[in-house]
Amino acid sequence: MITNIFKNLKEKYSSTEKRFLGIDYGDVNIGTAISDVSRSIASPYKMLKNKSYTILFDEFADIIKEMDIGAIIIGLPLQMNGQEGETAQKVHKFKEALEKQFPNIKTLHYVAPQVWAWKEKRAKKVASLYDYLICFFDFEIPYFTKYGLKTFAVGHTAIKNVNGNSERFLKTYKLSKNDNVITMLPGSRVQIAKRLLPIYKEVVEKLYKQVRNLKVVMPTTSTSHNFIINEVAKWNIKPLIITTKQDRYDAFVASKAVLSISGTAVLEIAVAKTPVIVAYKLSPLSYMIAKRLVKIKNVSLPNIIMGKQIVPEFIQERCNA
Repeated sequence: MITNIFKNLKEKYSSTEKRFLGIDYGDVNIGTAISDVSRSIASPYKMLKNKSYTILFDEFADIIKEMDIGAIIIGLPLQMNGQEGETAQKVHKFKEALEKQFPNIKTLHYVAPQVWAWKEKRAKKVASLYDYLICFFDFEIPYFTKYGLKTFAVGHTAIKNVNGNSERFLKTYKLSKNDNVITMLPGSRVQIAKRLLPIYKEVVEKLYKQVRNLKVVMPTTSTSHNFIINEVAKWNIKPLIITTKQDRYDAFVASKAVLSISGTAVLEIAVAKTPVIVAYKLSPLSYMIAKRLVKIKNVSLPNIIMGKQIVPEFIQERCNA
């Protein structure tokens, strides 16, 4: 991903032959990557211990001088809902200190917070902190440029990384081309999966009566795997559990349709050109708060990007079998 970013930045910095330094901030360790002089590729450089700003900045000073750095890209970790959390605030604080220490080095921020979804005024604060901003999509740019922040889009990783193979998936799991594969994604958060799995179970039972050779596939993540395994063990019609990213991409291509929680996965499924339905259900209180804060009509990325509903969305009370 860093390489893709650097390739896009190359066009913006054609007047300089200096390298770019990428920083991945963490409470314990700080990862770094450095571009080549042409800024076409990036390679991991050093893992630094996050002990104190004084020690860190001495190390960064050596790197900047030795590698002839012209700009620094700072990754911003976002929560699963695309919003900033505690770690993101630490990154902003780190960036401010870094800029004071190295005032002649331009700083770029990756990736833009989703101000188009809620708290649009945050764009003004971001504009005051950074020299440049990197976002995923073109439609995000105007939210920041109106505050004078130079902003450009590099594309979403989901669009560039999906490389599913249907035949590989069928062969790996001994499925037939005559099987009607349906993939269901209950998400990575246990609380959301807890609300969706009973609905998914009912959907499976209804489909099983209507669709011949039905095979249900369910990708899991490390955070939700154990919970999902325990829950689907109680189902009469048990899904095939898969855990790797590649298997997930292969399943998307092999599936006749996908039932998915909203999120990046929906964009990945759209790239795989597989029909998808979005399901999402919050607690009543969380939904009430979200309705007051969120300013968008649709929740799935393909619909937001297109500005209209091309993917069916079944949210809250409409989320049923």
